[in-house]
Formats: sequence, structure tokens, C-alpha cells
Amino acid sequence: MTKPYMSESGYIGLAKQVASGTYVTPAQYMYVNSVSIEPQTDLIISDPEIGSGRDIIDNSALVGPIHWAGSLDFNVRPEAIGLLLLGATGAVTSSGISGSAKGHTFTFGNDLIPLSIENSVGDGLEVLGYSDCKVNTLHFEGAAGEIVQGSAEIIAINETSGKTNQAESFETSPMFTYQSGSVVLDSAEISVKSFSFDINNNIQDDDYRFGSRTLASLVEKRRELAASVEIVPTDSNTFKKSVYGSASATTVSGLQTTYSGSLFLRFESAYKVPGTTIPYQLDITIPKAVFKAAPFTVSGDDMIVETLDILPVKQSGSGIATIVLRNSTASY
Repeated sequence: MTKPYMSESGYIGLAKQVASGTYVTPAQYMYVNSVSIEPQTDLIISDPEIGSGRDIIDNSALVGPIHWAGSLDFNVRPEAIGLLLLGATGAVTSSGISGSAKGHTFTFGNDLIPLSIENSVGDGLEVLGYSDCKVNTLHFEGAAGEIVQGSAEIIAINETSGKTNQAESFETSPMFTYQSGSVVLDSAEISVKSFSFDINNNIQDDDYRFGSRTLASLVEKRRELAASVEIVPTDSNTFKKSVYGSASATTVSGLQTTYSGSLFLRFESAYKVPGTTIPYQLDITIPKAVFKAAPFTVSGDDMIVETLDILPVKQSGSGIATIVLRNSTASY
């Protein structure tokens, strides 16, 4: 009997590319819940021609341009997530903390670093290699009592099948949960039920040129960051500041300014980096953000909550955000 191909037998491997167009064999492997990187293409079909009849004739349907795009969905672990963070931000500086514990500071640059991604489909069905991949979006979300989840939208210029199946080695470090995390809003720690954080690089994926079916480049356009926290309110101050501009106001004003401040998110594992007292951590620091209107959500006998949507903005003299990852990986 022919063996069935089971998705659990495959792997996703990632590597940083040193040059555009040069595929790199995976350096790290990550567990994923799902992966879908698919060809984005269509046929080129000519307009009806006189004399061709009512049907599409065989020489009027031609192959069109192509690139690859899709997503990875995963539980966030502290080692492999570093390459996706690098792909989404563009720059990292690594240094030692104590013993085997290392710190990695990711900052947002103008140019993104391309990645190579390898997808082993099932147990020997196919091994696909994607080169010149860029991380278009990266999303984190978590709620009290749950595992921190992540997803990434990937765009690739090229795909090659028949890659050698690697002897993969997955990280053994624990997944982040929200039990040890914290949220600091404008210098004061707040109690939240859930959160989300998004990076959107708005990559342009239609730069095709004469003489090639594949993309000439993937161009980063205006970057957008976003965050959201679900608050259990103990007073109406957040509501008033986000809608009226200040906690003392009772209505809107034509001279009203935006409600803005800083935001700090931390995911922390209960486990320590082996041989140290340093916990696995992922910190997101946003020096300045504009807070959108946060109305009360009231439904039946449910707990009253507020959802505060947050728009990070860049101010003079600082980056739009900084992400710090603490784990045992030497560098990315």
C-alpha cells in the first residue's frame, strides 16, 4: 500500500540571505500550525479576434507573470521567531546578557532583509525552496490563559522544487503564554484581557519587467504598525481621554488634541534560558502612539470591556518602535 502523506511529517526552515537571488539552506526550523505559500499567477487571454469564432482558441491562452505568496500560522516560541522579526523589521543587534542568555534588539529600517524559506511537504512528497522572501506582515495576539499566537504573510520572488530533505532540528524552548506578560500604557501598568500587535510593510508585488515571468523586486512602501488592548475599566478616564481629549472633559471640542502616549508589551515565559536566571522574553516598546476612540462594550451580563486601538507614530529623534528578544540564540 502506498503510504499516505501526512502534513505533520514536514517542516518549515528559515535562513537569512546574504545576497538577493542566492538561496540559503535553512539555519533554523520552526513548528507551524499551518503553511500556505502558493503561486500567484493567471493566464493571459487575448480579447476576441475576428475570425476566431465564439470559443477561446488554443494559441490565445498564454502563461502570465508569477510570484509566490502565503502565510505561516504558529505558536510563538522564543528562538525561531527571531528570523521572522528580522525579516519584518530589517535590522538587529545581538549581545550577551549572562551565560548562555543573549539579547537581540530589532529596529525598523528602510530596507528589509530577504529570507530563504524551505517547506518540506509531508514525508517526502516534495521539498520546496523559496528565495528572496520578504515578510509583508507579522501579527501577534494573546489572551489571558492562552498561548501567544503569531502569523506572517510571506511574499517570494522564486520557488524551486526538489530541494534536499534536511535533517531538521526544532527548538525545544517553551511557547510564550500570557501568564507572565505585562502591558504598560503611558508609564502605568494596566490590566488587560487580550492584546494584538501588527507590523505591515505594505510590500508592492507587481514589479514585473519585459523578459522575465518573475518579479524584478519587492518594494517596501509606507510601513504601518498597529496594536490593540482589551481593557477591563475601573473608571471612565480612558474613554474620556480617547473620545474627548482629556479625563476632565465631558464632550468633544473643536480645539481637541489627540490622546497619545507610550506603550510597552512584554511576553514572558515561566522558564529560564538554560543555565541562567534570565527568562525568555519578548518586549515591544512604542515611544509614542495615538490612541483611537475606546467606547464601552456592553452586552447582556458580560463583563464591561473597552477595546483601545493604538496607532504607533514616529517622532523626531527616535524610531517608531523597538523589539527586544531574550533567548539562547547567539545571533540572527
